[in-house]
Amino acid sequence: MVQFATHGNRAALPRQQTLRALIDWSFELLSQPEQTLFAQLSVFAGGMDEDITQTFAADLGFNPDQVRVLLHMLADKSLINAHRVHGRTRYTMLESLREYAAEKLSTSPDDKQRTEAAHLAMFASLAQRAEPKLLSTEQTDWIQRLEVDLDNIRIALDRACRNPQHVEMGLTLVNALGWYCSIQKRELEGIRWLERLLMLADANIDATVRAQAHFFLGFLQWYLADYPSAMPNIERGLQLWQALDNGTGLAYANVIHAHIHYVNGQLSNQDCIAAIEISAQVFRETGDDWGLSLALGRLGSTALTAKDYTGAIHYYEEAYIARHRSGLTSMLAGALGNLGFAAMCQHDFDSASRYLEHAKIFAERYNSITALMTTQVNLGHIYFRKGDPTRALHAFTGCLVYFRDQGARDHIIATLASIAYATTGLGTTLRAAILLAAVQHQIKTYGIDLWHIERESFDGAVAKIEQTLDTHTLAEAQDQGRSMTLAQTIEFALAV
Repeated sequence: MVQFATHGNRAALPRQQTLRALIDWSFELLSQPEQTLFAQLSVFAGGMDEDITQTFAADLGFNPDQVRVLLHMLADKSLINAHRVHGRTRYTMLESLREYAAEKLSTSPDDKQRTEAAHLAMFASLAQRAEPKLLSTEQTDWIQRLEVDLDNIRIALDRACRNPQHVEMGLTLVNALGWYCSIQKRELEGIRWLERLLMLADANIDATVRAQAHFFLGFLQWYLADYPSAMPNIERGLQLWQALDNGTGLAYANVIHAHIHYVNGQLSNQDCIAAIEISAQVFRETGDDWGLSLALGRLGSTALTAKDYTGAIHYYEEAYIARHRSGLTSMLAGALGNLGFAAMCQHDFDSASRYLEHAKIFAERYNSITALMTTQVNLGHIYFRKGDPTRALHAFTGCLVYFRDQGARDHIIATLASIAYATTGLGTTLRAAILLAAVQHQIKTYGIDLWHIERESFDGAVAKIEQTLDTHTLAEAQDQGRSMTLAQTIEFALAV
């Protein structure tokens, strides 16, 4: 905290001394309730909505009808500033005033702790209200609502990590943000908070809170294809949901559990589909369209892996219907993109293009960046198949930058493979040979499998290079490619 200068060298910082005196004077003119509320508002970061502030102050003993009056009085005296943000009144405080208010609050450690606890509880409550809305027609509004208070959420979670008494409430908050983290591509941040809080959690943490925390940690790790980290958390979530006899929790965890076992070769295609179908039926019976679309997406990808493209399209069509039925129009891009990819795997490039162009429209309309990038990659495959490697390469390289920044390793390597075969189509033979070898090395290192349609193009490019280059030049290019790290491969691929 920046300290106001009030003593020391007589010539030092006279401006700060004057500012301190002015704030002191303003504070002393406040009534006792105004002073108390002003000090308590210092726990907020980045501002506070009026309705949140009223609930927060009521939890600290203020009369709800009194709070709005006090807020207006503090605003009239320029100690807080009122703004209209997304149709709601929001208050902010100059940082110098916030520091002063925090200093006043700190004079009573008990009041400070009680106020910080109320702030944490307030945002845990907000996140819990938001959670079901994120999976409804109100998704966009509630994402906006959470985004504007990210600074408050982060500071609340940081305080929860610093106070053993607040760890369970901190986990409650971040659990309620689990879907938000995946929707908004904040997986890494969600993982960091969950890992940090679970390390601090003692044996007395509520079992349901712990089960949710392990599930969402595993889910977010799975979403980033970090399967070794995800599996123990999903298994722990399954154990806890089983003990709690929570059928919905078991259904969600089972989808991820079965998929990881399948990816790791521990479950056959048929057994994986059978396991996930059990979860899908639970979601159908309970009317959980979000869970159903998640399960159907995994069923579709499992069918695709088995080259059952008709089955994949069937699952993806049902997933599209489930998302549409739930009102999640902002998430239709992903469902349409899956349909486009399945059609592409059937070499039905015209149908694939139609699905993907519609997916692109939804992704742009709702700013669904990941869906947009995935769609662009798939359109790149079609451009290449239709004889336009330059356009394909442009689509691939733009997406690679995004996937790199997101840390999505499977998408990174698959996109690198696409760049490699598109480079071959441009006639840059030596460069293509180096890149193909580098990608082959990364595929082997990280155990990433390419889809059949990607493998066709990639293997075709490898065969073309082997026929074009002499043995010595090819060997040197391959040695150079195999010596590259993933980061070096990305840098080389982007240096076009």
